[in-house]
Amino acid sequence: MVSSPVYDKSVNKYGVSCGQSLDAWETSGWITSWDPYGWYHWYCNFYQGRRCEDDDRQMSRWKNCAGPTGRWKGNLAAKVIAARASYDDPGVSPVVRQTLLHWGYELTESDFAAFVKRAKGGAKACYSVPASAYSSSNIDFAAKKVEASSASKKGKGGTGE
Repeated sequence: MVSSPVYDKSVNKYGVSCGQSLDAWETSGWITSWDPYGWYHWYCNFYQGRRCEDDDRQMSRWKNCAGPTGRWKGNLAAKVIAARASYDDPGVSPVVRQTLLHWGYELTESDFAAFVKRAKGGAKACYSVPASAYSSSNIDFAAKKVEASSASKKGKGGTGE
């Protein structure tokens, strides 16, 4: 499945196409002899302790995609705010959600809460999302949902974190 020349979107959690073909990966030089499955293979080897000259580049790629202020992570959070939806609503941008899964990340409630807090403080990301995502009413709505969820967890014996 990882290296099939035919893209099969049915194997994706969200059932959507995202990313590029194996041919595009090979043409771009993203597939190497030491990591023939690309980023995924590099990550498995890194996790198991291998270190190589490609580590800094690969870690930077992940950070820019799904790290604390990653482009696609922020893009998804802003779209959730614009939709006035729950952080885990699969109907909000399934392609971006699948892209993030390809990078080993799924938006969490705590990461979404941190994004809402930054947005409430006036921080605006430069993502291609509707301007309405940053309207004060949408940000306030999202903040109230986050607060309600946290209060609900505390009431059920959770920590709210």
